Parts: sequence; C-alpha cells; structure tokens
Amino acid sequence: MKPLIFPLALSLGLLTVLARAQEEGAAAPAAGTPTAAPKQEEDPTLARLESLPADQQEKVKKAIGEASSFVSGIRLQEALQRLSEVETVVPDLFMVQNLKGAVFTKMRIFAKARESFQKARELHPKSFHPTFNLAEIEFVEAADKARAGDATAAAQFASAQKLFQGLNLSRTDDATRRLVEFKIVICQLKQGKTAEAEAAAKAFSYIDDEPVYYMSHAAVAFHKDDKAAAQEWIDSANRIYSQQQMSVYMDSFIEVGWVETLSL
Repeated sequence: MKPLIFPLALSLGLLTVLARAQEEGAAAPAAGTPTAAPKQEEDPTLARLESLPADQQEKVKKAIGEASSFVSGIRLQEALQRLSEVETVVPDLFMVQNLKGAVFTKMRIFAKARESFQKARELHPKSFHPTFNLAEIEFVEAADKARAGDATAAAQFASAQKLFQGLNLSRTDDATRRLVEFKIVICQLKQGKTAEAEAAAKAFSYIDDEPVYYMSHAAVAFHKDDKAAAQEWIDSANRIYSQQQMSVYMDSFIEVGWVETLSL
C-alpha cells in the first residue's frame, strides 16, 4: 500500500473507500492475505449517486477517481477541488467525506479531518472505516507530538489506545485486526507501559498470517533503543511476508519516528 502521509505515513487503503466493491470487502487480496473479511453493510448514500442521470454518474465517479489519484500524488488542493465539484452535484456522499478526511489528515489539518470522518460515520454508521480513521488520527497526532517533544503526547497515545480498543473488529478483516492490535502495542510503549507491550508481543503467534508477532517485537526493541535487534525482527518478517503486508507496519514506525523512510 502506498503511504498517505510522508514521512509520517497513513495507509491510503485503510483510510479511503472509493467504490462499492471496497466497502463490501470485495477487492482482490494480496497473496498471503486472509480473505475472512465479513461482508460490510452497503453504503446507504450510494442511492444518491445512482439517482443521477448516467452521464452525471460517470462524471462524479471520474472526479472521485481523480481526487484519489491526486491524494496518492500529493496534489492535495486539486483533490479537494475535485471533491468540492462532486459535492455541488451530489452532497453527503460517504466516500467523499471519507476521502476528504484522508486529504485533511495528509495536510495535518486534524480538526477538519475529524469533522469529515465524523460526517462519514454519520452517513454510514455501520461502516468500520471512519471509526478506524478517527482512532488513526488520534494516533498520528500523538506521534507528531511525541516527535516534537510535547509532554501531552503520552496522554494522547492513551486516548488513541482507548479508541483502537473500542473498535468493533468483527466488522473488518484479519489483517486489519492484527494491525489494530499492533498499534495498541505501540500506544502502550509510548505511554511507558513496556511490560504490557512485551506481554502482548509474546502473545502473538510467529506463524500468524500477518507480521504482527515480528513487528511487535521490533517495536519493543525500538522503544528500548536497540535498533540492531529491531532490524533483525524486521528482516525476519521480510523473509516471510509480502511487501504489501509489511508496508502498513513500517508506516507506523515512520509515524512514531523509529524509521525515517519506507525501505523494505
């Protein structure tokens, strides 16, 4: 997955829902990725899009696709312009609000990002995505504060942990469940709860379908300032798991400042 924010990266695939197939968990999985994602409730706002004449529907879909591409290419103002154009034609689309939240997160405008994701959650209360995104914003903002030496960072990591723990993980796939559990480990470490984090890391299985066991141990090693041990854990994971699987874990290391760039 390409990072949404660089060098503090969020996974674009986790933040945005750009089509019905993605919202229903129907996107083709990467090799080695579990396919146990539960079927999601259909986006109720799609009826607004589908009520438009066919030519307008195509224009809206094209604009949303372009906005998504602009986010990937860091053309953020252009992305917002395309989304604004969509909203003049058909307001209150879930996918638009979710994508706007992703744009604002990448711009580090967290208040507007939260507003967009909260609106997305109101439009599609049964979707996992905006609720996860709100927790992710808390995590990223806490990471920003920690990197800046802000004394309130630990309290915000505690808030992020609470939000991650409050997610209904039955609504998502195994890969995302493991990623959430991994982020909780980082939140614990950033609060100085090393023993809890170590216990969680040891509880994961080394034969898990996701690299959570290895990357959680790497996180503990980074926290203890043992970069060599952390790299050994990462190298071990790289020999087992795909680059796509590894990248979302590495993104979190970038966010908290343990890794400078995504290099697999």
